[in-house]
Amino acid sequence: MMNKNIFVACDTSSLKEIKKIINDTKTNKLQIIPKFGLQFFYSKNGRAFLQNFKRDYFLDLKINDIPQTALSAMDSFCLLYTSDAADE
Repeated sequence: MMNKNIFVACDTSSLKEIKKIINDTKTNKLQIIPKFGLQFFYSKNGRAFLQNFKRDYFLDLKINDIPQTALSAMDSFCLLYTSDAADE
């Protein structure tokens, strides 16, 4: 039987939501590979989380395809430099 990979979009800046998505999609039948985008990568805890993530993942860093994706990513990026960014 051929190995089957399923990529699951983790399109949020919330670390809590990312962990929930990863936990909710665990299965022994398929290899689930999380896909992280700019919004999470630029979020307060995104890069640190990915640095310590011990499984395969897909990092999708394009910003020119969907305007809302680009806007959400830039919102997360701006929060990196504000002192009142809420902990997630």
